[in-house]
Amino acid sequence: MKNIKRRHRYLAVLTVLVVLMAGCSKSKPAENQVTGMDTDNKGSTVVSNNDVQQNRVDSGVLLGLSKDNETGTNLNPLKRQANDYRTLWIHQENGRIVYTEKKGEIITPYKDGFYKVGNSRFFQAEPNSGTDTKYEDIISNFSEYFSFTNIVSHSADKTMKSLFTSESFKEKYLSGQEGNMEGPYSAQTEWLWYVGNNYACVMNNSFYTGGGTFYSGRDYSNMYELSSLASLEGRKKNIGLADLLDKSEKAKLQEYPKNYDKDIDSENTLVKQKQSVDIENLLLTRKEGKWQVLVPLYNVYEHEGNGSSGRNIKEYITTDIKLPKAITSYDSLSIGWDMIKQKVPQARDAVSSPDGSMLAVLTSDKLLIYANPKDGIGKPSLSIDVDGSESIIMNQWATGQYVGTWNEKLNSY
Repeated sequence: MKNIKRRHRYLAVLTVLVVLMAGCSKSKPAENQVTGMDTDNKGSTVVSNNDVQQNRVDSGVLLGLSKDNETGTNLNPLKRQANDYRTLWIHQENGRIVYTEKKGEIITPYKDGFYKVGNSRFFQAEPNSGTDTKYEDIISNFSEYFSFTNIVSHSADKTMKSLFTSESFKEKYLSGQEGNMEGPYSAQTEWLWYVGNNYACVMNNSFYTGGGTFYSGRDYSNMYELSSLASLEGRKKNIGLADLLDKSEKAKLQEYPKNYDKDIDSENTLVKQKQSVDIENLLLTRKEGKWQVLVPLYNVYEHEGNGSSGRNIKEYITTDIKLPKAITSYDSLSIGWDMIKQKVPQARDAVSSPDGSMLAVLTSDKLLIYANPKDGIGKPSLSIDVDGSESIIMNQWATGQYVGTWNEKLNSY
């Protein structure tokens, strides 16, 4: 899993400060840093790199990382793996660049406070009588099997509520009206691709089967206002990314079906196949220090005999679609991507602060933090270990006095 002129940069900084204003009281002085590791999954770590004092850095960043747990695996459609998420709060404290880690959730500014976004898991299964359950053979060992991992949100100062309870799941999916989901084996997995201070982009894979030759599988994506992810009712208010684009940018999308949609010949007369793009199910990703819009290209399958159907991602098509400020907020690099690659050849992504005082560069195994990068990119001010399958899905910046405000609020969660 993305250099503006001086006057434009000043305006961008001013815009970010207004948008990110939390409306909180003046922050208290930062406490002394601590070094250590909390073993709790939602614990935190604060680390400084060395004893060298840094030049003043008037910015801090909330960086959201997503770890892909399916890299290099064979995908069982009933056992898809959700991603793991963590948030890094990186800022200067007592003259040193430090970070605090929050595991398990993405924390982002939203309206007059902060929200957390993460996984909600629901599992319900009925083993076949007289057999020992072996998860490697789901259909043989269970008479019904439901495994759902959904993305949910909640105010950062409140406890996260699960998306489903046994009763709400039964009402939505197991009622006579919906016919037991057309099969007793069902799985749904969602992944975060982007989190901002207004919206989140969520990818969804749904699969169900009766255990015989019939199955149905589908990939799709949606944008949600952050608060909408908190409940089943709120999730009905999903938004297509295309609906948030400027009219001229949205018009560009009409060319993709013309260039990519086509039927695929099949030797089986009962099977219809085609490849198709869906310009209503766009995704956001980062590439070379920028947020970019992806158009999904699907393999679409339908069996006229047993009723099976599927629509699964074949590949993602990179576009030059320009994103509105409502999504990207600030999306420029203080140093050009080519220069970053020259200095850090292993760079996979990078983000920098609106005031140019901090640069974060993601490689395959490190997140490298540079203070005042325009003075040169040499030894990083801070180096944080990352997994090779982690990618940046959020970068939210605070500058000036709001660094202290954010630090005080984040330390209270």
